[in-house]
Amino acid sequence: MPRCVALLVLLIASPAAAAPKARSAPSATVEKKAAPPSPGTAMLRQVQPQLDELRACYAREKQKNPQLAAAEIVVHAVVDPSGKVIHSAAFQVKSKDVDSFDVIRRGVAACVTRRVQALELPRYPDGLGRKIVIAFRFNADQVSGGAAAKDGLSTEQMRFGRAVVAGESVGFSRSLGQLTHRYCWKEETDREGCSLRVLSLFPTRSLKKEIAIFKPGEALKEGERTTKEGRLLLDLAGNENVRWPPGAELAPVDWPDDAAALVLPDIGVALSAGGGRIDVSRAGPDGEEIATPRLELHGGKAAHLVAVYWAPSAPVVVIGTRRPAAPGLGDPANAKHVTDVETIQLGQ
Repeated sequence: MPRCVALLVLLIASPAAAAPKARSAPSATVEKKAAPPSPGTAMLRQVQPQLDELRACYAREKQKNPQLAAAEIVVHAVVDPSGKVIHSAAFQVKSKDVDSFDVIRRGVAACVTRRVQALELPRYPDGLGRKIVIAFRFNADQVSGGAAAKDGLSTEQMRFGRAVVAGESVGFSRSLGQLTHRYCWKEETDREGCSLRVLSLFPTRSLKKEIAIFKPGEALKEGERTTKEGRLLLDLAGNENVRWPPGAELAPVDWPDDAAALVLPDIGVALSAGGGRIDVSRAGPDGEEIATPRLELHGGKAAHLVAVYWAPSAPVVVIGTRRPAAPGLGDPANAKHVTDVETIQLGQ
């Protein structure tokens, strides 16, 4: 029997009255009813079998315009207690190409939201509605190597490296099993420091290297910042023990505070956060559930989920968190809280 996970909204049930003992059948057993699937799991079961039809929303526009750029559409669906989707809207539409954006917003996003609104989920026994966030990525191109730069890094890696140093993205290399991200901490005085962390994920998560970006209270002018970024990238390129990830870029999806679940159809994952943990649901192409362990966040209940980073081509989901500092986790001794990452490995 698949194991269903709890969500942000607690299911409140009054204890049933104790039944009198049956004299005629003392050994009789009462069959327990299975708990209803979580909203994220239920939505995943609905969306996965229809994923090809949802992708067709983008494919039709791409056929009309072969130059149409890749798209990211984040849909917010409001579900009433009966399981009916009463409202579906494109909360966020992204495209790197300005000319493609309007086509994606008017054509692709409108088509996707109509299909989501037609879904019907199981009834919620607690009588409460839910908001479910669904993030779609269409025609997501993998990061290519590009032309080699003079320092040994490709031009694409240089661009990507500057983005990570500037705090815009997280990088993962499938071949190296390596994650690169921006790690920041704040002191009691609210002075912030940041560094670049390179983590090895396989077979276990471990810190390979950390390079300072700026120290708490250090103010860098634009020219100084650009120079320092270049030095950091050269440091990575020249270090034999640390290689810059040439793999897929994981762009973030912000997590709304009032969301009940986040569904990532391309990789068949639904996430639910609360009480310092992430409940993970996985489903195959036909909607069948795949058992996944719960992820306990470092920092416990005080940890706050900030963003989710993912890419269809990468076997890892990276969760950006803000948590209390802990020297035992390698945090600075004078840090009050830190922004860090947790990882869900979907397989190597």
